[in-house]
Amino acid sequence: FISAYIKSCYRKGKYNRKILLVGYGDNLKKYERALHSKSILGINLVGQYDSQGKGIEAVRQLHADSLRTVVEQTQPDLVVISYPGNEYDRQQAMVAQGLDLLNEKVVLLPSLPESYIGTQISDFRWIPMLTLNAADIGAFQRIAKRLFDIVACSIGVIIISPILLVLAVLVKLSSPGPVIYKQKRVTRDEKIFTMYKFRSMRNDIAEGTVHWTEENDPRITKIGRFLRKTSLDELPQLFNVIGGSMSLIGPRPERPELVEKFNAEIPGYRMRHRVKAGISGWAQVNGWRGNTSLERRIEFDLFYIRNWSMLFDLKIVLYTFFRGFVNENAY
Repeated sequence: FISAYIKSCYRKGKYNRKILLVGYGDNLKKYERALHSKSILGINLVGQYDSQGKGIEAVRQLHADSLRTVVEQTQPDLVVISYPGNEYDRQQAMVAQGLDLLNEKVVLLPSLPESYIGTQISDFRWIPMLTLNAADIGAFQRIAKRLFDIVACSIGVIIISPILLVLAVLVKLSSPGPVIYKQKRVTRDEKIFTMYKFRSMRNDIAEGTVHWTEENDPRITKIGRFLRKTSLDELPQLFNVIGGSMSLIGPRPERPELVEKFNAEIPGYRMRHRVKAGISGWAQVNGWRGNTSLERRIEFDLFYIRNWSMLFDLKIVLYTFFRGFVNENAY
């Protein structure tokens, strides 16, 4: 009832939060689109100021001799400032005007790559600093995470051992070849280890070829397709976790040749290897796995590393259990 009443008030324009956009550029466009997403209510976008002829088409363009004048005319609750990276001087001048406002909240959308999401701003003697590298997990937290991995995976192996046996038999009967497929992957500190999976491809085709699997991939067996779709092919990695080369939760491991390629091409990619590779991760439970955007997966991985905690790991475990078994992006 309360939720319905609030939504009704928003639709009638009551209690709406008025927002003023200042500047222009891709960041401001993304922000405007986010404001108009269906999940956000109670927002009244009063206009855009100082867009330099590059305003957002659906937003009313405002013109005045100063930010204060526009604020007096529109009475916003929030002022959002953002300019492209090459407009630093103009942005600083507008920030200075924003600092002179008495009653309005002012925020700055910096022109930074999305991979910086989750970074922390601190200061040293009033000098602002943006922490770009993810903080390393402390010794005590690392021990706690390791103990959790050992206990959880050991119990898991005992409970699902009948399932592991049945799957092993099905894989063996599906096509000639070994039950377990072994592949070199990269974990913490860029160390190479041997990762285990139930074999899901025919043994006469090189499963280690460096390209993503695709829908109707001829290499995949019938039982292998089911295993991949349900992520059951990953279950042998519980033994990787018990052995210490992986963690239950962490960024998914990649092949060494891909890691070398991504390190050279993608800023910040190496930061993924500050923690052990995991069976499941923040990117995977949010749908970013398999043949999906690599950039988005990295953003979620870096967010996880920067904001790691045992509670965060438990949250991902629960998400994996309730929505992580069926993967619509797996082939």
